[in-house]
Amino acid sequence: MLQEEILELFDEYLSYQVGSDTRRSMIRNAKQGFWNGGRAPFGFKSIPDPEQPKRKRLI
Repeated sequence: MLQEEILELFDEYLSYQVGSDTRRSMIRNAKQGFWNGGRAPFGFKSIPDPEQPKRKRLI
């Protein structure tokens, strides 16, 4: 029982860490002017960045 609780604690910590890393990366991406994904707002279009084709920008 104790071993199961410890493993659950590690799983919870890992989930928190992954969420924190994802949030930090998305904020950094937005500060650099890239689009994080999803549907583009009305009147905008997402296109690949000329220098980094894996990333997208809004126009």
